Amino acid sequence: MSPEEIIYGYGLYPRGKLIKFRPAILIPFKHLTLDIEIQLDALIDSGADCSVSFREIGEQLGIKFEGKPKEEIGLVGNVIMGWKAPIQFRIGDNVIECDVRWADEKFDSENDFSFILGRDGLFEMFDIEFTRNKRIVFRS
Repeated sequence: MSPEEIIYGYGLYPRGKLIKFRPAILIPFKHLTLDIEIQLDALIDSGADCSVSFREIGEQLGIKFEGKPKEEIGLVGNVIMGWKAPIQFRIGDNVIECDVRWADEKFDSENDFSFILGRDGLFEMFDIEFTRNKRIVFRS
Protein backbone atom coordinates (compact mmCIF):
# COMPACT_ATOMS: atom_id res chain seq x y z
CA MET A 1 0.00 0.00 0.00
CA SER A 2 1.46 3.35 -1.01
CA PRO A 3 1.26 6.34 1.33
CA GLU A 4 -1.32 9.03 0.73
CA GLU A 5 0.11 11.93 -1.28
CA ILE A 6 -1.03 15.52 -1.19
CA ILE A 7 0.54 17.65 -3.91
CA TYR A 8 0.75 21.43 -4.15
CA GLY A 9 2.47 23.46 -6.84
CA TYR A 10 4.91 26.19 -5.89
CA GLY A 11 3.46 29.69 -5.82
CA LEU A 12 4.76 32.62 -7.84
CA TYR A 13 5.62 35.38 -5.39
CA PRO A 14 7.08 38.84 -5.70
CA ARG A 15 9.80 39.69 -3.22
CA GLY A 16 10.82 43.26 -3.71
CA LYS A 17 11.57 43.60 -7.42
CA LEU A 18 12.02 39.85 -7.97
CA ILE A 19 9.25 37.42 -8.90
CA LYS A 20 10.12 33.78 -8.27
CA PHE A 21 8.51 30.42 -7.71
CA ARG A 22 8.68 29.56 -4.02
CA PRO A 23 7.71 26.44 -2.05
CA ALA A 24 4.69 28.30 -0.68
CA ILE A 25 1.08 27.23 -0.61
CA LEU A 26 -2.27 28.83 0.11
CA ILE A 27 -3.91 27.00 3.05
CA PRO A 28 -6.49 27.71 5.76
CA PHE A 29 -5.37 28.74 9.25
CA LYS A 30 -7.77 28.62 12.19
CA HIS A 31 -7.91 29.76 15.79
CA LEU A 32 -8.08 26.78 18.18
CA THR A 33 -11.31 27.76 19.92
CA LEU A 34 -12.85 30.68 18.01
CA ASP A 35 -14.65 30.29 14.70
CA ILE A 36 -12.09 32.34 12.77
CA GLU A 37 -10.41 30.89 9.67
CA ILE A 38 -8.24 32.73 7.12
CA GLN A 39 -6.58 31.52 3.91
CA LEU A 40 -2.91 32.55 3.96
CA ASP A 41 0.25 31.91 1.97
CA ALA A 42 2.70 29.74 3.88
CA LEU A 43 6.32 29.12 2.94
CA ILE A 44 7.23 25.49 3.67
CA ASP A 45 10.71 25.81 5.17
CA SER A 46 12.66 22.65 6.00
CA GLY A 47 15.43 24.83 7.44
CA ALA A 48 13.19 26.44 10.07
CA ASP A 49 12.78 24.62 13.37
CA CYS A 50 9.54 26.37 14.27
CA SER A 51 6.68 28.12 12.53
CA VAL A 52 6.66 31.92 12.50
CA SER A 53 4.15 34.61 11.61
CA PHE A 54 3.41 38.19 12.61
CA ARG A 55 1.43 39.71 15.47
CA GLU A 56 -1.06 41.43 13.16
CA ILE A 57 -1.86 38.12 11.43
CA GLY A 58 -2.31 36.43 14.80
CA GLU A 59 -4.68 39.23 15.82
CA GLN A 60 -6.70 38.68 12.62
CA LEU A 61 -7.03 35.06 13.75
CA GLY A 62 -8.29 36.18 17.18
CA ILE A 63 -5.13 35.58 19.22
CA LYS A 64 -4.77 37.93 22.19
CA PHE A 65 -1.21 38.98 22.97
CA GLU A 66 -1.79 41.57 25.69
CA GLY A 67 -0.43 40.36 29.02
CA LYS A 68 1.45 37.41 27.53
CA PRO A 69 5.19 37.36 28.20
CA LYS A 70 7.45 38.00 25.21
CA GLU A 71 10.28 35.66 24.28
CA GLU A 72 13.18 35.69 21.88
CA ILE A 73 12.55 34.25 18.41
CA GLY A 74 15.47 33.21 16.20
CA LEU A 75 14.74 34.15 12.59
CA VAL A 76 17.29 33.88 9.77
CA GLY A 77 20.24 34.54 12.02
CA ASN A 78 18.50 37.41 13.84
CA VAL A 79 16.80 37.49 17.21
CA ILE A 80 13.49 39.31 17.45
CA MET A 81 10.89 39.48 20.20
CA GLY A 82 7.45 37.92 20.08
CA TRP A 83 5.04 35.46 21.62
CA LYS A 84 4.23 31.78 21.37
CA ALA A 85 0.63 30.67 20.80
CA PRO A 86 -0.94 27.64 19.08
CA ILE A 87 -2.90 27.64 15.83
CA GLN A 88 -4.43 25.05 13.49
CA PHE A 89 -3.94 24.71 9.75
CA ARG A 90 -4.87 22.15 7.11
CA ILE A 91 -2.81 20.25 4.57
CA GLY A 92 -5.35 18.46 2.40
CA ASP A 93 -7.85 16.96 4.86
CA ASN A 94 -5.26 16.77 7.67
CA VAL A 95 -5.69 19.21 10.56
CA ILE A 96 -2.40 20.13 12.20
CA GLU A 97 -2.02 22.00 15.47
CA CYS A 98 1.30 23.59 16.30
CA ASP A 99 2.84 26.37 18.34
CA VAL A 100 3.64 29.44 16.30
CA ARG A 101 6.10 32.17 17.20
CA TRP A 102 4.31 35.47 16.55
CA ALA A 103 6.86 38.18 15.76
CA ASP A 104 6.35 41.64 17.20
CA GLU A 105 7.44 43.11 13.87
CA LYS A 106 5.53 44.96 11.16
CA PHE A 107 4.27 42.61 8.42
CA ASP A 108 5.39 43.76 4.96
CA SER A 109 3.16 42.02 2.39
CA GLU A 110 5.59 42.85 -0.44
CA ASN A 111 8.59 41.19 1.20
CA ASP A 112 7.33 38.83 3.93
CA PHE A 113 5.40 35.59 3.76
CA SER A 114 2.30 35.53 5.97
CA PHE A 115 3.55 32.29 7.53
CA ILE A 116 6.73 30.28 7.58
CA LEU A 117 5.87 26.68 8.41
CA GLY A 118 8.87 25.00 9.99
CA ARG A 119 9.70 21.45 11.01
CA ASP A 120 7.97 21.29 14.42
CA GLY A 121 4.52 19.77 13.98
CA LEU A 122 4.46 19.65 10.17
CA PHE A 123 7.50 17.49 9.40
CA GLU A 124 6.57 14.98 12.12
CA MET A 125 3.27 14.34 10.35
CA PHE A 126 4.52 14.08 6.74
CA ASP A 127 7.49 13.10 4.64
CA ILE A 128 7.87 16.20 2.48
CA GLU A 129 9.53 16.28 -0.93
CA PHE A 130 10.42 19.41 -2.87
CA THR A 131 10.61 18.41 -6.55
CA ARG A 132 12.56 20.02 -9.37
CA ASN A 133 9.34 20.61 -11.30
CA LYS A 134 8.20 22.95 -8.54
CA ARG A 135 5.89 20.72 -6.55
CA ILE A 136 5.66 19.99 -2.85
CA VAL A 137 4.61 16.43 -2.09
CA PHE A 138 3.30 15.59 1.38
CA ARG A 139 3.26 11.85 2.17
CA SER A 140 1.54 10.53 5.27
